[in-house]
Amino acid sequence: MRNLIIYIIAISFLTLAIPVYAQTASVPNGVFGNVHMAQVGSGKYKKLGFNIYKVALWAPGGQYDKLKPYALQVHYLRSLSKDTVVGSVVEDVRDQKMADDSTMDEWENMLTKTLPAVEEGDEIVGLSLPGKPSKLFFNGKQIASIEDKRLSDSFFNIWLGEIANQDLRSQLLAGNQQLNALSIP
Repeated sequence: MRNLIIYIIAISFLTLAIPVYAQTASVPNGVFGNVHMAQVGSGKYKKLGFNIYKVALWAPGGQYDKLKPYALQVHYLRSLSKDTVVGSVVEDVRDQKMADDSTMDEWENMLTKTLPAVEEGDEIVGLSLPGKPSKLFFNGKQIASIEDKRLSDSFFNIWLGEIANQDLRSQLLAGNQQLNALSIP
């Protein structure tokens, strides 16, 4: 009887949660190609009490699996200079210790050429396509194709990796956790 009650509660909770996580992609046409993506989760990044951006994780069927295509959509809530955007990404990538100094210098040069200054309302979308180069889009236009798998992994690990902001990471992966709750025996 207790298991039945838990199951009913889980089903009721999931029924209420599905509309939140089963949204269709609001990113620009063509970013996902012909892969249907649904939102897994989303959250806000704050620094020193200021809202910097909202970020959403998109995956097929709303279930994140790093071995399948997925996308991170970063919607900026304030304007940031190119130096600030590049500096933040480079610092977060460097903290992961995935590359030696000369490789980090190469990556920093590439990111400096690629990443723009952002205005409030701008979006950067990173699309991970396992086995293919990752893609970066700025306001719907492709700005980069990242062929270096370590750089690509490091970029996405800023939000999804072990050293990511754990509160934000949990919010991004919330849809996986919600649907996995149905696996109660």
